[in-house]
Amino acid sequence: MSELQDPRKTRIQLVYEGADISEDIAPYLLSFEYTDKSSGETDDLQITLEDRNGLWRDPWYPDKGAKISATVITENWSEPGASESLYCGSFEVDEVEISESPMRVSVKATSAPRSTSLRNDSKSRNWEDYTISGIAGDIAGKVGMSLEYLPDHNPRYDTRNQVEQDDLSFLKKLCSDEGFALKATDEKIVIFDEIEYEAKDAVQTISRGNARILSMSIRTKLAGTYKSATVKYNDSEQDLTHVSLIDDDGVEESGQTLRVNQRVKSQGEAEGLAKSKLHEANKKETTGSFTLMGDIGLVGGVNVDVSGYGKFDGTYFIESAKHSYGDGGYTTRIEIREGGPSKKKKRGKKSSAPLKHVSLLGN
Repeated sequence: MSELQDPRKTRIQLVYEGADISEDIAPYLLSFEYTDKSSGETDDLQITLEDRNGLWRDPWYPDKGAKISATVITENWSEPGASESLYCGSFEVDEVEISESPMRVSVKATSAPRSTSLRNDSKSRNWEDYTISGIAGDIAGKVGMSLEYLPDHNPRYDTRNQVEQDDLSFLKKLCSDEGFALKATDEKIVIFDEIEYEAKDAVQTISRGNARILSMSIRTKLAGTYKSATVKYNDSEQDLTHVSLIDDDGVEESGQTLRVNQRVKSQGEAEGLAKSKLHEANKKETTGSFTLMGDIGLVGGVNVDVSGYGKFDGTYFIESAKHSYGDGGYTTRIEIREGGPSKKKKRGKKSSAPLKHVSLLGN
């Protein structure tokens, strides 16, 4: 007779203002959701609790602005005897809501604190002779966050004007113009090059027919995609107007040209801007989602290979991963977009034409 295997188990570890409340909260926990986003938005946490006795509405009421951290722990999940964990990070309680019937309390928390000037205060400032990492480091330091800067180049600016913007929005715009992604998570700001990350090896393969796939969809579109992008800049010393052209070989020849109307000072800056704007416009060409049995290895910012779906097979970048635990057990839903090697893009293919007093972009 074969030995009985221990069942798969999932539990949630929660630390509130430095105190482990996992055992206290377990009898009341109805659902847990952690959403890990690759960039652009903050990670978030949502916990829903049963509250017939009013504990969470009064004596155990979670204060807005309080710090909470979470870890998803699985046992016998990937293989018998295995114990694995996914640390979700540190969050700030942002919203508390009650509802009935039945009576319940929902707690929402965010990875980028609203209690600081990072997201709340609009301000104006001239940043002179700063690198992008210098600006990011200054902003992070003022709100008690650290900076993790990952790109292999670090653009320097003579001047950049922040006009009635909060620090996070201003920094996001700088990163977007450089083709960088920004993420505020676990008390730090992370800046990375999305194109570099899309080219990394996949962490696993999701194959059609596998029992762990609960649902899926993938869609592709032509609308909103571009074959190429152009940026112009003026060379005052030579009295010439240059036009830089970047092609996307993953788009059909009949695709449109994206005309970027933004001032730059050099051909290198023009080519970099055209490349980043073209990538931003085309990255939503093929997108999809999978809901699977819970998988702590699926997080925002990594790649997965998808197979068994014909023309939709390829390498996909995970834009967000939602880890949910409740009555339905532990599941993971990933939002993905095709990128990296599977698109066979010759990124960086370019041509530049010096045109005297002529603009290819029109008037």
